[in-house]
Amino acid sequence: MDATALGNEARTAIAAAPYDDALQELRVRYLGRKSELKLALREVRDRETGIALNAARAAIEEALAARASELEAAAQEDSAPF
Repeated sequence: MDATALGNEARTAIAAAPYDDALQELRVRYLGRKSELKLALREVRDRETGIALNAARAAIEEALAARASELEAAAQEDSAPF
C-alpha cells in the first residue's frame, strides 16, 4: 500500500466534499474500521511503514477537520442575517 498516494487521494476527495454527510462518508471510507488504511496498520511489520501510515492517517484527520470547519463557516455565513 502506498501511504502517500492514499493520503493524497483522501485529501483531494475531502477538499471536494460539498456537505457534512459527504464528509462523514469520506471519514468512514478512509479512517473506518474496514478502511484500507486501518487494515494496513493492523499488518505493519516494520517501523518505516508504520510511520508512513500514521503520517497519512494524521494528514487525513487534519484534512477532515479543516474541511468540517470550512463547511461550518459557510453554513453560518449562509444563515447570517444581512
